[in-house]
Amino acid sequence: MSPVASSVDPGALDVRMEVLSATRTDDGMAGGTVSYAAVRSVWARFEDAAPAIRTRAPVHDAGARGLVTVRLGLAPAIGDRLRFELSGVERTLAVDAVEPGGRSYPFDRIDVREIDRKAAT
Repeated sequence: MSPVASSVDPGALDVRMEVLSATRTDDGMAGGTVSYAAVRSVWARFEDAAPAIRTRAPVHDAGARGLVTVRLGLAPAIGDRLRFELSGVERTLAVDAVEPGGRSYPFDRIDVREIDRKAAT
């Protein structure tokens, strides 16, 4: 998990993010489809930690990595996704790790990687 300042001003939670949870639909033949639906929204702070890497062979591309901070107890589960719009760009992030806060630090920290970026509609 990336290091973060020891305190966060609650006013710094300035990005509204949708929490998307996975739903699996079985096809009856040991396969199925996974889709994501919005289950709630949270105020958060997003910090880019590593920029996206774009190559000529998209299979080698890497999405941006970052850190999301939310109030204690509001972090999504590992495997969920976060979607938000900032400066006319809609970004979707996969939740890779969650570091719960505590009494001395009342915020949860979420390690994320970008999985989609497109112009907002």
